[in-house]
Amino acid sequence: MSQPLLIVVVAISTIASALLVVTAGAPFSAGLMVATVGSLVMLGWFRFLLSAVNKRERFLQTMTAIFSINALFVPMLIPLTPALLPFFQQPPPPGPPPSLPLFAGAAIGFWAIFLEVRIVKAAFECPWVVAIMLLLSEIFVGNFVAALLFGGSAKPA
Repeated sequence: MSQPLLIVVVAISTIASALLVVTAGAPFSAGLMVATVGSLVMLGWFRFLLSAVNKRERFLQTMTAIFSINALFVPMLIPLTPALLPFFQQPPPPGPPPSLPLFAGAAIGFWAIFLEVRIVKAAFECPWVVAIMLLLSEIFVGNFVAALLFGGSAKPA
């Protein structure tokens, strides 16, 4: 793994996340700002955690793998967002959400999270439960920072 590759996948992942926020109705500049903060929090959080367990040498490989997963899976969610977005607003439209986008989005999301948990598990050499908690802690910290900076939970997937 190389640092230039990490920079490329972070950039692709950040732009894809910004586009996902745009499909939810935000301007591109706001989406890019939210996605950039999310990427920086993820990089900082895993730098901190890997340093805390004395596995600093795994940072480049771990972050390249996680951001590659995001760069691959987030664009798949972009076309599904407009079909599902009305069901997250108040009041929701009558009737159930469309099944195909709902199940496709859930499958894509669960698969991406499963792969990220495997990456974290391998990087930290820890049990599944600990890997899940480490990944959830990053999501929590990212949402917390987004709430502080933007006034609400605005971190993309």
